[in-house]
Amino acid sequence: MNELIASWEASAGIEEFVILSAQAYDPHLEALGTILPLKARLQVVDLATFDPAEFAGTPAGSITPLAGETSLALYLAGGQVWQDQNVTIPVGATAEVGQRIYTFMLDRVASRCFPFSPGTA
Repeated sequence: MNELIASWEASAGIEEFVILSAQAYDPHLEALGTILPLKARLQVVDLATFDPAEFAGTPAGSITPLAGETSLALYLAGGQVWQDQNVTIPVGATAEVGQRIYTFMLDRVASRCFPFSPGTA
């Protein structure tokens, strides 16, 4: 990542990077924390630290992370989620839950990258 970002800074003049991660694996997150741009501003936003049950209105841990991912896919591209008799949608996965997860992720990115609303800075 360091080489890639340095290359983009030098060749394309990019001054700001936002890296979105949905990988809840500590070594991965630690590695992202070691990225050192030359001059550019860098934001790393972790999107994996939530319980999908929170968005389904059910008790914590009651639906799987796969149900959260499927819900997001159903919301963003429901017509492309493949289904047949051999593949079942995880329990609790709905487009409505996906919309709540998407809104949460969008709000998290906005609050981390743009912490000051207009007129407060």
